Amino acid sequence: MSNEPGTKIAEPRRASYDAPTAPEPCPAIKNADIEMTDEWSHHDSCRKQKNRTPSDSSQGDAYNATPVLVKFEKVDIKTEVESQIKAEFEPEAGSPKISDITEPAQKQNENEGGAKTAKQPRRTPAKTAFEYHKRKQEDSIGGIRKVRKTVRNVDPEKLLHSISHQDPVTAYNAGPSNGAAPAMAVSTKKAFFQEILSSCKDKDAFQKFKTDLNILDEESRSFGFKRMQMKNGMWQLKGMKSPVYHYQMSGAAWMVKCECSSEGPLGGILADAMGLGKTVTSITTMMANPPPPDLKKKFQRTTLIIVPRSVLHQWKAELETHGKFKKVLIYNNSDTDNNMPRRIVYNEVVLTTYNVIRMNFPNLDNETMERLCNRAAEEERSLTEVIQDWVTEKKKDAGCLHNIHWYRIILDEAHFIKNPSAKTTLAVLALKSHYRWALSGTPAQNGPEDYYPLFCFIRDPEISKLTFSDYRAEFCGPEQTEKLGLAISKVTICRTLEDSLFGKKLVNLPPPHTEPVTAKTSDAERLLYTEISARLVELGKGKLDDDNPQKELSNRLAQITCLRQLTAHPDLIEKDILLMFDLKHLQDLQDKLSKVERTGKSRVLLDMMQDRVKNWVARKKASKGRRRPVQRRKYCIQCKHSETEDLWIISICRHLICTDCLDNLEETVEDDEVAKSCPRCQSTFYTHNVKECQAHSMKKSKRSTSGNKGRDALKFRPSPAGATDWLKRLDTKKSRLQLLPTTKLTEIIDRILSWKEEYPRDKCTIFTQWNHFAVILGVLLQKEKIKFVYITGSMTSQQRTRAVQEFHGNKQVHVMIMGLKAGGLGLNLTCANRGILVDRWWNEAVENQAHGRIYRIGQKKPTTFVTIVVEDTVDDDVVDVQREKQEGINSVMEILSKEQEARLDRHGVTNTEEDGVSNSSESGDDESMENLQDEYDDENEDDDEVMDETDEDEITEEDESDGDIESDEDDGS
Repeated sequence: MSNEPGTKIAEPRRASYDAPTAPEPCPAIKNADIEMTDEWSHHDSCRKQKNRTPSDSSQGDAYNATPVLVKFEKVDIKTEVESQIKAEFEPEAGSPKISDITEPAQKQNENEGGAKTAKQPRRTPAKTAFEYHKRKQEDSIGGIRKVRKTVRNVDPEKLLHSISHQDPVTAYNAGPSNGAAPAMAVSTKKAFFQEILSSCKDKDAFQKFKTDLNILDEESRSFGFKRMQMKNGMWQLKGMKSPVYHYQMSGAAWMVKCECSSEGPLGGILADAMGLGKTVTSITTMMANPPPPDLKKKFQRTTLIIVPRSVLHQWKAELETHGKFKKVLIYNNSDTDNNMPRRIVYNEVVLTTYNVIRMNFPNLDNETMERLCNRAAEEERSLTEVIQDWVTEKKKDAGCLHNIHWYRIILDEAHFIKNPSAKTTLAVLALKSHYRWALSGTPAQNGPEDYYPLFCFIRDPEISKLTFSDYRAEFCGPEQTEKLGLAISKVTICRTLEDSLFGKKLVNLPPPHTEPVTAKTSDAERLLYTEISARLVELGKGKLDDDNPQKELSNRLAQITCLRQLTAHPDLIEKDILLMFDLKHLQDLQDKLSKVERTGKSRVLLDMMQDRVKNWVARKKASKGRRRPVQRRKYCIQCKHSETEDLWIISICRHLICTDCLDNLEETVEDDEVAKSCPRCQSTFYTHNVKECQAHSMKKSKRSTSGNKGRDALKFRPSPAGATDWLKRLDTKKSRLQLLPTTKLTEIIDRILSWKEEYPRDKCTIFTQWNHFAVILGVLLQKEKIKFVYITGSMTSQQRTRAVQEFHGNKQVHVMIMGLKAGGLGLNLTCANRGILVDRWWNEAVENQAHGRIYRIGQKKPTTFVTIVVEDTVDDDVVDVQREKQEGINSVMEILSKEQEARLDRHGVTNTEEDGVSNSSESGDDESMENLQDEYDDENEDDDEVMDETDEDEITEEDESDGDIESDEDDGS
């Protein structure tokens, strides 16, 4: 299969690269069970032979000609195993002479007349990885030399298990119990190999270690003559600033081999577990296989790296730390100085985000998409190739990134393109390049369907030609597991903490610990939860008119979200409570609370909750009789909440959006004016195109910036969606607003105070999904005089970078409050060794990503990761649904069982149906909670992220973030 439409690539598949014709192969050299056949060992033999003295002749020519694995010095022989080591390192009596060894490995054949064929001439060592693999391919085809059979076997079933089970604690405990290999002060392969073999304790280990050493030796030589050298027990590639681990060298060797392949695809999927250094492995590959001169002349020499916005600057720092790249560019749409292809292609590496790629993609409507699908079917081509051709035809409408032929494309957190029909996915697939790599520790978060866009991206010769429906039919059924595993194993490499090398763990990391905490609610909280869940069930049963403001609370996803927020803190759903309950309901709730028994610590919470309900009753009385605001049935197209006084109309497309979501949209600069895109229809609009939904003054929607409560060490505070009034009351100097000490909130604060007292130097990360709850935590941490910083999904890149730097560098900052998906992707937070997960997620892979932020290479302390679940609430149900996912690729949950639906219904989560008709206006017939969340996320997938388009470093009060704390990027839920 050609790499690009209409492009035919010569064998081996390195575009337009004509390698010099190689001489004939060098001889094969064998000794005992170790076989070393390559140009490097032969070159070393020749050098030794040339420098021989007459006195050396008595030792035997064969000994001097043997390669590195054979030429070891003597070792003390004390055991039977050590005797085998001696046999490996020393020649036996009667070893073949030099004349026998230097004969070509392919024995000379005599013709019928008895004449001998001429000897094969020796060839010089391969200087580059491309030349090395070119020779290997020639040898395997022409039969010139014996092709080495020593390769790493891949078990498809084990690979599927590794990909789908990325829990760091389980993997660590399943791996070797004797820790990682100690650091070795050796700088030659000879010394390293001898040290490893000398550590063998039995025959089986000896044979296994010998095989692993042979594989490592060949992988190191595949980079070219003396390009990969041993340094202090690690591997140093020529041109790299820092050495890499054994498994990273092996990973880079596999990636380079794929790029030099003659069969394709020219790329693959690097699915190493979180924290094992996929970034460094990729950088090693970039340094090992640079663009050839002819591609440089064609300006096809640049590597494009697409990353989540949260790790944009982290990637740049890694490139500067480990590689030697002269020109690295961070590209965004507002960069007018570098917004032309001819300027971009002069850089060796270009870094950008998924949202920028999406914005560079021409607008593709449904009609055009259907036409392209038909065209692909008629021409028997992949849809990816057809879309790429369409982008070429639309060259003027496409951004400059789609008008460049890249040398290599690397996707970090590649599960961002899991939705095959999303605009971000199509935009990524339409990019042109020679090589393509997808990096993800969780490539299949929900099931085998998630792999389809990745197969298309890397241009798999077979699967990329299938439609999504055909792919599901052929690869996604329970009976196709073996077929799927085989297809994945051809293009994927995956190493986890469970894997071992030389009987040791891959990396030396301290043991991780997880601590699930089940918290029991107080009687007052239980009463409030029961009343609210029962009311939600009533709303689900009732047939509500479209203009009824309670209609949105009959939506199943809205109900789930409401209950999940309630388990964290009632203040998060205060407006929903006032919406769902009328005055009589609130007065009944007030009476029931007065009858609750006052015991112990719950006395304070009960008194405060009674005051809160009393306040709700007073507000409800004050609003009674008021005329409902116009367009009361309208809601924000992004967050689905209907707060009419906080809604704005985009005059160009007439879509409604709330203040928080409006501020959360990415800004670009066009003609010196700030522009944004509608999250529903992608229409571009400017500030003057937005009008208030009703006739309120501009002051009504402006945020209060006078308060200091809840601000972090950088004086930053998120602005929660729908909580403007709450913040105003919080910031008032004479405010009587007190934060309810709920079960979950108390558990978090008590644990942080305990850790600070027992481990004053330890740092902690708190993962939550709600901005409002993040501010509540910030207020209490501030009250306890604990310094902290925020990381939210709507912060600018500069704000995030400053927060991460402050957390790393300031010893006084002990806590980072961050979004589960905003901070749970790609960030390196090894300065912290403790984590708290406030809100469980439907997909365990997202939670593992969060744990992977602190448990990764560079972590020096044992880590503790606490997950908090409130007993007998929707928290329990999320965990149960997560556990009961089917075991195909172990991340799929197609449907909810009757038992699951009944359990969720008991907590007021699901809607009941009357007369067979669902009352859910948004969810349709979806039965899966996670699939429902996916549908909701995918609808808003094009609102991906807030990209910093300014050069300002100062965080002003106007920079406050809003909306959900989680990133708007395709979160892989």
